[in-house]
Amino acid sequence: MSQTYPATGYIHSVETFGLVDGPGVRYVLFLQGCAMRCRYCHNPETWAFTQENTKTPQQAFDAACRYQNYWRNNGGLTISGGEPLLQMDFVSEVFRLAHAKGIHTALDTSGQPFAPENADWMARFDAM
Repeated sequence: MSQTYPATGYIHSVETFGLVDGPGVRYVLFLQGCAMRCRYCHNPETWAFTQENTKTPQQAFDAACRYQNYWRNNGGLTISGGEPLLQMDFVSEVFRLAHAKGIHTALDTSGQPFAPENADWMARFDAM
C-alpha cells in the first residue's frame, strides 16, 4: 500500500497585512527559490532554497487564517517569492484549501518555469 505525503513548502517569510500584492489587504506568503537572478529583483533574499522554514500546505493555510479578520472581506491570500511556480504542488494545495473556504487568491510569479508544451504541467497550473 502506497502512502502519500503532503507537498512541503519552503517558506522564506510572510507579510500579514500586505497592501501591494493583490487587491485589498493580503496575507502574503513568500516562498524560497528562484533561478532568474533579475538585476532589479524586489526579493533577492528569497533566491536560495533552505530547509530552515518548511510547512505543509495545511500548516501554511492555518497560519494565514489566523489573520483573516484583516483581509477576509476585502483581500485574500497571495503567494509570492522567489518563484512560487517552482513549488507548484505546494501552491496548488494551499490555493485549493483557500478556494474551498471562498478566499480570494493571487499568484505573484515571473512565469519562468511556465511550460505550456507540457500538458500535465498545464493541467496542474490551470487547477490553481
